[in-house]
Amino acid sequence: MINRRNFLGTLGASAMFTALPALMAEAEPSGSLSRTRIPLTGSWERRIGDTLYDTVAVPSSLRPSGNYILSRIFILPSLTRTERVFVHFEALAFWGRVSVNGRKVGTTSGPYIPAEFEFTKWATEGRNEIRVQVVDLTPLPDGSGTAEVILGHNPGWESSGGVIRDAWAEIRPASFVDNVRFSYTLNSDFSVCRGQPRVEVSSTELGRVQITVILRRAQAEIARATRTIQMKADADDFELAFEFKDPSLWSPEFPYLYELNVSLATSSGEDLWSCQTGFRDIRTRGRDFLLNGKRLVLNGVCRHDLWPEEGFTLQREQQEQRHADDLRRTSFPVRSFRKAGKRSEALRAFRLTLFLQQ
Repeated sequence: MINRRNFLGTLGASAMFTALPALMAEAEPSGSLSRTRIPLTGSWERRIGDTLYDTVAVPSSLRPSGNYILSRIFILPSLTRTERVFVHFEALAFWGRVSVNGRKVGTTSGPYIPAEFEFTKWATEGRNEIRVQVVDLTPLPDGSGTAEVILGHNPGWESSGGVIRDAWAEIRPASFVDNVRFSYTLNSDFSVCRGQPRVEVSSTELGRVQITVILRRAQAEIARATRTIQMKADADDFELAFEFKDPSLWSPEFPYLYELNVSLATSSGEDLWSCQTGFRDIRTRGRDFLLNGKRLVLNGVCRHDLWPEEGFTLQREQQEQRHADDLRRTSFPVRSFRKAGKRSEALRAFRLTLFLQQ
């Protein structure tokens, strides 16, 4: 769930900006053929009280200024009777109340935490307005945002506020895979892996549905599990299980990754969900860390997700380069990723640091 960040803005501007025109972000696939994503990145208006103050970039890390309203217009296509639409924020600092077309749809539960809200019943074909009441320094008169400000501000660190990571609207089918919690166990010699995906489903339909989970590596199917259930309208979760032999274990030297695909088939259509995952065994023995049964020395384990110039908000290319630089400092043999045509190597380094960050 990861493409976060763009760049920086501050409250230092004093010029007034004219109102923004409707911004027609081009709809794009969301990684699932059954969903359509409308990016909400770009320029948003910022109002302090009832006054238009300036425009800011989303995502960006803003200098905390109290509380204010961020808003923009976005365009939606016509929804079918079996489609639903959600607004999603990867992270907002430090508290936000979200409304669409004048209707409150929800509040964020804390800084740095993804949040999403359904607004199907208030969505309109064409122009839609989204507003976010942001608290990044001073709580609202009714006390809203107090706990989040206390949690987010630390006298030892410079703080940033606003929509600090990506945001989008997404059109989904009536029944869709909301999330997958994937756990697994390895036997004592790591020769057999038992996977236990728990599929969380959100649905407004009744009837029979079929859930299929497929584990792949390099397009080859490794394992599969299928379950047919009677769906009730609302959200629910269902556990499946599969087993396979000789898993390729993840390590910094050999960062093997698999793809986990989940499909949800109903009478009205199908929803598809996927992510990358890996398998490894981490434990301690006395004062030692063991990775896949072998002693591991950790050189540096701290990451604060904060940068002096960009705050909480990095561009994707900056993330990849910084991860590569982190690997170099750990003496891992990584070549320069600044050269043209080295994007695949940068992505490999990015995947390697999944271990360093956890």
